[in-house]
Amino acid sequence: MTLPWWPVIWVDILGSLAVVIIASECLSLSWVWSKKAPDDAFRHYVFMLTLAIGAFSIFRSFGHLAKQALIFTDQQDIWEIIAPFSGAGNTAAFITVFAFSIYFNRLRQVKLQIDQVDLNLAVAKAEAAAALQSEKMLLTIFDGMEDAIYVIDQNFRIKYFNRIVKELLPEIELGAHCYECLMDNDAPCKNCLHQFILDQETAHTRELDILKTGKTFSLVEIPLIWIDGKKVKLNVGRNITEQKKLEAQLHHSQKMEAIGTLAGGMAHDINNSLTPVVGYSELILMQTEPDTPLYQRVQHIRDCAKRASNLISRILAFSRRQVIKKETINLNGLIDNFSKMLKGLLEENIVLELQLKDDLWPIAADSGQIEQVLANLAVNARDAMPNGGTLLIETDNIASANSLCGSCNNDISGPQVLIQVSDSGEGMNPAVKEHIFEPYFTTKSKEKGTGLGLAMSHGIIHQHGGHINLYSEPGLGTTFKIYFPAAQQTSIAVDQVKIAAPVSLGTETILVVEDDKDIRKFTQECLREYGYNVLETDCGKSALAIFSEKSARIDLMLTDVIMPDMNGKELADRIKETRPELKTLFMSGYTDNVIAHHGILDKDISFISKPFSPAALAQKVRETLDKSTAIDFSR
Repeated sequence: MTLPWWPVIWVDILGSLAVVIIASECLSLSWVWSKKAPDDAFRHYVFMLTLAIGAFSIFRSFGHLAKQALIFTDQQDIWEIIAPFSGAGNTAAFITVFAFSIYFNRLRQVKLQIDQVDLNLAVAKAEAAAALQSEKMLLTIFDGMEDAIYVIDQNFRIKYFNRIVKELLPEIELGAHCYECLMDNDAPCKNCLHQFILDQETAHTRELDILKTGKTFSLVEIPLIWIDGKKVKLNVGRNITEQKKLEAQLHHSQKMEAIGTLAGGMAHDINNSLTPVVGYSELILMQTEPDTPLYQRVQHIRDCAKRASNLISRILAFSRRQVIKKETINLNGLIDNFSKMLKGLLEENIVLELQLKDDLWPIAADSGQIEQVLANLAVNARDAMPNGGTLLIETDNIASANSLCGSCNNDISGPQVLIQVSDSGEGMNPAVKEHIFEPYFTTKSKEKGTGLGLAMSHGIIHQHGGHINLYSEPGLGTTFKIYFPAAQQTSIAVDQVKIAAPVSLGTETILVVEDDKDIRKFTQECLREYGYNVLETDCGKSALAIFSEKSARIDLMLTDVIMPDMNGKELADRIKETRPELKTLFMSGYTDNVIAHHGILDKDISFISKPFSPAALAQKVRETLDKSTAIDFSR
């Protein structure tokens, strides 16, 4: 068989094969390109269009190849029969594939939209679940906090409250008005800042008394948007009721301390002024006949000065600057001995009962000061029982008193000896109890009391390192519990009444150091009256100069404690360097802790309080001179 136009036939065959190869490669490239971004509709559309064109090209190429095969096998008549269908088939195939690509692309877009909706829905559900979990976690945290937390909407209704609020107000409910369930009011409070905080959108801190609880809170009010999208106010309140009480007690203690400091300073100056008055009065009385008008007038002056001195002593006791000398005592013996005097202070319709614990521990105290405390409490109880009653005094050992002192807000710890003084009287209301230990506070008439008794007792007890607590209710009587630290020693002596010895005369030489010239002159006259030789000066430096010249002649130094240039303790220490055996007697209106620790003297310190009488001074001088050992100031 001869092939006509053979070059054209082979070109047709080769071209058809080339079209098939190119179309297949284009399809492969478009497929890979579309898979790199499956969600990109444009890439998918390009792939479908490439598929349509490629299918059409491949179909048409295979038609050409079929045509050439039929011609090559001399079956041209068959080709002539199917040739019309070949072009129509190519066109139909192209239209079908192209239309399907458009439809498929549309289906693909719809599917992608559905998938996106499903994805968005899943994300929304996850976010809702996370929000719910966060809300539960937040509410759990709120419930776990020890602060009161509650939320109020713009209509003053409570939208949320935590566990602490429920514990404080068991009847509280959601939706209730805050002013009703918190403040027990029928309308919003006059000083309410609720709307102001919401409008200004700024947080605010203040103190608020929640009337229904009777407690004070430090309240932080914060505006925010609630989960429903509306403005609310979040309130976070911390209970500071106990803190406010402690602050009030601290302010009270500071006030009492300030009063005590002022009283101590005034007492020093007044005692200095009273010393010559009392002393010279005694000297005049010693030299005047008792039946003369002058004697009676001077005696009246002396008595008035002594009353003023006693008042100063009471003020010093309140301010804890009264000089006390501790010794180991048995409280049971002291109370038993002193009970006879207490019965004299009470009315006949008041029964005194003692319940004293056996084997009571000893305490270190000034017995005279403790008796003064008992006397003050007894008088106070007597006035609280005008129609009679019972005054009960008890003692007990407290192995570990782990409690708080209500009068000074300090801890009471360690072994303590307890004195409990109880009466069946009228009792006290809270307002009276708050001020009961303040000086000059009294509920009695002017004729019945000055208001210094309990203030004085309070000062004495605390100066001894003790504590006092008050328990009282109107109509239920009053109990004072007094705690003293137990002493270390086990051997004790019951305090006995001491009989004053007659004043002895002396011939020794005494160096008097006193900056107040009136007191110095009076002291000099007193000592010479009792036979002593006296050297006197007004300051420590001058005393050192006198001592350096006449050291061998001086038997005793009588020095004031508080002086401008050098206090008495410093002067005694300087003199001790050259004469350790020289004895020293201190005198002062109050010691200011120069020779005493918080007003408590060491056992070897000799001291006389101003004002003093000539006889008291002479007796104290004789007692100091007759001591067998010198004072050890290094202690």
